[in-house]
Amino acid sequence: MIMMYAGLRKSELIPLQWTDIDLSGKTIKVARFVEFSGNQAKVKNYGKSESAKRIVYIPDVLVDYLKGAKHDGFLSYAGLQMTKCTATRPGAECGKVICPS
Repeated sequence: MIMMYAGLRKSELIPLQWTDIDLSGKTIKVARFVEFSGNQAKVKNYGKSESAKRIVYIPDVLVDYLKGAKHDGFLSYAGLQMTKCTATRPGAECGKVICPS
């Protein structure tokens, strides 16, 4: 639903957190992406270029949908439950992703 209404790429949706979503302002901050290498996914800060880091305005239908969703840490994507990274060093594995450097 988020990809369809906000125009996000899969690599931008996976690391999306609730803190990136402003329901009252009807925006999503895109500041991270996931790079896949084999079976590993690594979350990276910012995109491949400055234009990849952006604010996306979202329609009321998506705002209403998100208001009814569970608001804890990362969003879920296609059955892949993401959890907040609690590793103490950059690049350490944390659950299903490698934490940002």
